[in-house]
Amino acid sequence: MKITRMLPFLEKEELAELLESLIKGELKEENVSMAALLPFLESDQIAHLFERAVAGEVKLRPVAILPFMDERDYDAIIDKLIETDVETISLDEMLPFLTEAQIKKVFRLYLEKEKQKQ
Repeated sequence: MKITRMLPFLEKEELAELLESLIKGELKEENVSMAALLPFLESDQIAHLFERAVAGEVKLRPVAILPFMDERDYDAIIDKLIETDVETISLDEMLPFLTEAQIKKVFRLYLEKEKQKQ
C-alpha cells in the first residue's frame, strides 16, 4: 500500500514524522513524495520544508512549495533573496505568488540596488 493514499487521514504529528523521515532519506520517494505531502502540511511545516529546499537539503524545488506557503512568509523570503545569493530559487520565480505590495517592494529594492551600482 502506498502511503500517499493515507495522507488525508493522518494527523499533524504523523505528517510531521513522515516529513522528517522523507527529509532524512529514510523513505523512498516511490512510497510517498514530498510534493504529495504539501496539501496536508501545516504552515510551520511548509516553512520548514521551504527552508530545507532553499538550502538544497531536499530534492523538492523551493518554487514547488510556494503555492502552499502563507503569504506572510513571502516578505522574509524576499528580503533573504535580495540580501544573499540563493541559487535554488529566484525572485523571478516568486513573482506569480506575490501580492501587489510585495511586487512593488521588490521593484523598489531592485531599483535602489541598481542606482547604487552607478
